[in-house]
Amino acid sequence: MKKLDRIVDYQWHEISDSLPKIESLAEEDSFPEKSLAASVGSKVFFHLEEYDDALRLALEAGDKFDIMNENKYV
Repeated sequence: MKKLDRIVDYQWHEISDSLPKIESLAEEDSFPEKSLAASVGSKVFFHLEEYDDALRLALEAGDKFDIMNENKYV
């Protein structure tokens, strides 16, 4: 998940094929990187212009969603 997070802004179109799996990991309480999965999924949805889903997962990402960042995604 950490590697996906580093490349999501450039490879989101390839990662989007795995979006159902990423979403399921973001919803899995026992998954240790749950918030990171939510963050990655949110960014993919953002690039797909699915803003409602992007916002939903961004809110689930907790501290992985940093509102202090000044970029187009935030």
